[in-house]
Amino acid sequence: MPDDLTSVPGIGPALAVRVRDALGVDSLDALREAAETGRLSTVPGVGHKTAEAVLDHLGGERSDDNLVAPPSVAELLDVDREYRERADAGNLHTIAPRRNNPEGGPGSRS
Repeated sequence: MPDDLTSVPGIGPALAVRVRDALGVDSLDALREAAETGRLSTVPGVGHKTAEAVLDHLGGERSDDNLVAPPSVAELLDVDREYRERADAGNLHTIAPRRNNPEGGPGSRS
């Protein structure tokens, strides 16, 4: 019942109904499981902080399976190489700053 879900800090009556409708969660155990697996964060109105607060309150375990792995050093170096090549060739998109730019031209780096 959504009333049980509202006993968790950060989950009010409207959010409890959205969680129940979106995930079929109707108990604190099911809510903890949804937070552990990352499904809770898919509900509109539930951000990362709210999902973490639910885990903290209910004593759940965080799963690293739902995290995106950082890029490897090789990937970063490849992006850097491509950026430098495009910069040298003048193929980067430039924007014109709006502030302190009466001519409306692209910004310059000092």
